[in-house]
Amino acid sequence: MAGPAIDARRCATTVASPRALIFNPYLATLGGGERYMFDVAEVLADSFEVVIGGRALPSVPTLEARGLPTGFQMVRMPDRSFGRASASFDLAVVVTIDIPPRSRAAHSLLIAQFPFARFRPWRPMRTLRRSEILRRYRTLVYSDFVRDWTRTRWKIDSTVLPPAINRGTYEQASKRLVILSIGRFSRKGHSKRHDVMIDAFCSLPDEVRSSWTLVLAGASPNDRKSMRHVASLKERAAGANIEFAVNVAQARLDQYLREASIFWHAAGFGRSPSHPEHAEHFGMATIEAMSWGAVPIVYDDGGQREIVTEDVGVRWATVEELRNETTTLIAGQERRRVLAAGAAAASERYSRKAFTTLLRSVLDEELNAEHVRPPES
Repeated sequence: MAGPAIDARRCATTVASPRALIFNPYLATLGGGERYMFDVAEVLADSFEVVIGGRALPSVPTLEARGLPTGFQMVRMPDRSFGRASASFDLAVVVTIDIPPRSRAAHSLLIAQFPFARFRPWRPMRTLRRSEILRRYRTLVYSDFVRDWTRTRWKIDSTVLPPAINRGTYEQASKRLVILSIGRFSRKGHSKRHDVMIDAFCSLPDEVRSSWTLVLAGASPNDRKSMRHVASLKERAAGANIEFAVNVAQARLDQYLREASIFWHAAGFGRSPSHPEHAEHFGMATIEAMSWGAVPIVYDDGGQREIVTEDVGVRWATVEELRNETTTLIAGQERRRVLAAGAAAASERYSRKAFTTLLRSVLDEELNAEHVRPPES
């Protein structure tokens, strides 16, 4: 259970049962990557005593509100403490967007959300050190999109383990005139582009804007900068049928999903080709919405291309296309019902059972491998 800071050295106590350390520097953000991490932790808990470390810890009430498990031991762990702590664990798992810290565990897994860091050809010694660190890990990624960029930037192969999603139940009778978008409220880096969706909704035909509601749901820190950002978005949306659902409990989010007829996603819009990290790396929220029968209309980029095909939804490249595709879909109720059923059926590929089976296979390979890691220098 989450609690006060614990010295990382306490993790070194020798116990008889095998132990796994999961280190997630971004633990307190509780985004999609953290949900993925907890799913990994629950599979590991069948065979390991699991300890989760992070730079900062989420509170138990926050975990409960997000529908996340609260029974794991959590310790506050700065990056520099991970290497020493990992030496006493049978398995270390690191969640990262950067070159991970060196692992000293007997076996190591890396969950690469996206390879933000790049090897620089004019810094060969640093590149060599980073390559040595990476070779000590077996790498997992969310999507083919991330796998391709991990190979390009870090020169390593990886295994695609798509996230498991909490599948909803599609009930056509529960659907309302609601367009839903789910994504963290952030204006930097991996932005979900709420500004684009607000402007697009405000430019829809009058009859659509007056009868439909756009719901923007997502997590946001309570710091001053984040609150100003949300306030600026609300000002941008003033006068329109746009509802903000910031940091709502999972039960309330499920209600939005149950009622939503259409799901919007705009992450990656306007990004530079040299910044693939700004694209959607996979699209867990898209899959969850599909499972509830919300038809996805998503920006044509990143991992969304692997999820949204023409039999389940629509991909768009310009704001004009977003407006036109949405208007057409709203007018075509029968097409919307067909796509909704297709989306719900397609979401079955991302079941918890499929996730668990593949992860256990990867673990079996890793734990049974001998001398697969180069000696630590």
